[in-house]
Amino acid sequence: MIFFICGGGSSEGLKEINKEFASILNRNPKILYLPHAIDENHRTIENSFNYFKDMMRTVNIVDIDICYDIGNTKYNNYDALYIAGGDLKKLSKAIDKNSIEHFIKKNSFKCIYGHSAGAIILGSDILDERNKEKINTWNLIYDHEITCHYYANKEYIALSKKNDQLKLPDNTAVIIQDNTPIKYIGEGIIYKESRNK
Repeated sequence: MIFFICGGGSSEGLKEINKEFASILNRNPKILYLPHAIDENHRTIENSFNYFKDMMRTVNIVDIDICYDIGNTKYNNYDALYIAGGDLKKLSKAIDKNSIEHFIKKNSFKCIYGHSAGAIILGSDILDERNKEKINTWNLIYDHEITCHYYANKEYIALSKKNDQLKLPDNTAVIIQDNTPIKYIGEGIIYKESRNK
């Protein structure tokens, strides 16, 4: 499986990143959109979903469904899962590691695209710097701590020096396969491999 990890950013700034995402999928792909991190005090789920569909339309991806409940979603041969950004803590509480692993296994996605909080959740557990609270993530990208909006956002810090660290500014992305970064898109990405392994 391919993980597409995006540091966040604007639709204009993500153009090249979304082109790269489209290029690794089959022709006329089907995308499933997870909205669970979205903070509706900032933007409604409907508006966020429409914003995403507009972005994908520019790279000729039009077959997109939204998933409100992974426990009641039919398995429908989706090519990719997109995890929207927003509130990391909200996302962590809404979907736990066991549930998402079962869901991914049943669907056999070719690619998972995590944006901002949707990217951070894919890595190792981190600490919310604001209230010193540990946030349980899914650790699907094993032992990698992921930071998004790097340089602009210091909300989360690493918990372990044994993990690799991946720090992404806005409008950057990393493609990860077999738990290894294989391609970097954009400038300013920092990848620190742990020497303690």
